[in-house]
Amino acid sequence: MMAIDASFFLEILQVYEVQEGPRVSSRMAHLVDHAGRKSAHHAILRDLVMLENQIPRFVLKKVLKFKLPALECAKDKLLSMFMGLCKELSPFKMNDEDMPNMGVNIQFSTVKPEDDSSSNGISKPPKIEEITIPSVSDLSKSCVKFLAGGIRISDISFNTETGSFTLPITSLDGNTGVILRNLVAYEASSVSGPLVFTRYTELMNRIIDTEEDVKLLREKRIIVNHLKSDEEVANLFNGMSKSIRLTKVPSLDKVIADANGYYNGRWKVKMRKFLNTFVYGSKPLLAFLAAILLLLLMTLQAVCSVYRCSSIFLRHINTTVTIT
Repeated sequence: MMAIDASFFLEILQVYEVQEGPRVSSRMAHLVDHAGRKSAHHAILRDLVMLENQIPRFVLKKVLKFKLPALECAKDKLLSMFMGLCKELSPFKMNDEDMPNMGVNIQFSTVKPEDDSSSNGISKPPKIEEITIPSVSDLSKSCVKFLAGGIRISDISFNTETGSFTLPITSLDGNTGVILRNLVAYEASSVSGPLVFTRYTELMNRIIDTEEDVKLLREKRIIVNHLKSDEEVANLFNGMSKSIRLTKVPSLDKVIADANGYYNGRWKVKMRKFLNTFVYGSKPLLAFLAAILLLLLMTLQAVCSVYRCSSIFLRHINTTVTIT
């Protein structure tokens, strides 16, 4: 059964082997529509790249060895196939020097940081407040400029002097949701250190709330949207599961802290928070105090009507009650 699955997997992989010319072979023509879109093929790929459906690399090499003269040829051909597959499916651009080993590990090796100091030593898990950040729309209204740059998560940065938020270019299509969840699952199951990619998905989840946020990122060429609408992109990130365990990622934590500090330091934000706290947030208290004041004035008016207060004072009270 494993040999049959491996043969089928290799049949799919050879379509994506790095080579000149069209990738879809004639044997896969029945999976391509008149517009050249691989609709059925994409559905198959979404199943193939899932973590639970991974086939060990040595099995693929064993099967491929029957077709090629030497083991080294099988290794090179398998690597070429995987590289082509990941260039097709990865939401991030890939460098040619990214040399993967197998399946999901290919995609993960192309987006994770080269090194992170958080892997040295043990750190306490962060609090929920430490990973909150305003949405793209709110940040834009506070003069934060979004820039597209880099292809790795380590390229994410925030310049506190210029208010520039740099994010890697991400291409989204019908396979992206499965790919992202697959990478999160792979990281959680195989990485003992901080969950860097998971923190990236949480960051995107927090800054993207609505389709307006997606539109702003798309206009800045940070998001390349091949889905039907911006709303689908927003739903994709909002539907991402939260991390299995919270973890500190110094590089991303610093970016989040810098963005929050810049946002909270803007006078518009300070004024809005002041109004929300002391005006809009105190409406019940203000209404209660107004009712007490009105009651006192009405009581004073009643007392003056009985004890015949001076006409001037009574006229002043009537005017105050009328205005209130």
